[in-house]
Amino acid sequence: MHQDSLYVEIKNRICRLIYDGTYQEGEKIPSERTLADQWDVSRVTVRKALELLEEENVILREVGSGTRIMYRNTGHGGTMDTVTLTAPARSPFF
Repeated sequence: MHQDSLYVEIKNRICRLIYDGTYQEGEKIPSERTLADQWDVSRVTVRKALELLEEENVILREVGSGTRIMYRNTGHGGTMDTVTLTAPARSPFF
């Protein structure tokens, strides 16, 4: 596996664990060291993967408290779900 994409693979593994319910909303995930040992990668690789997840608002990293799953805190604050459909203006469908 190309070194630059290894942290993306780790990010995707963590996402799968979140979305399949292994890690629940608000739950702490294992430490960087534990994840690195589990997947036989460096802590730097895990840290980069976690940085991506934090940028995407999937996790919240708190120094001294650990990393928590926060994916449901994304989106809008309204009570209704919103779906948007985009199509070319010249589409005969519209």
